[in-house]
Amino acid sequence: RMNELDKSKDYVMVCRSGGRSGQATQFLEDQGFNVTNMDGGMMNYEGETK
Repeated sequence: RMNELDKSKDYVMVCRSGGRSGQATQFLEDQGFNVTNMDGGMMNYEGETK
């Protein structure tokens, strides 16, 4: 579904622990997308910061 993404936008990849989203981040970066992996995934998420 990569063709549905816009290369002019920034994306954050998230999974449970950060491993799979890290692989997806690397793949999309290799394709020219601006992507950030959320380190630690949802297991480290503590909610929004203000």
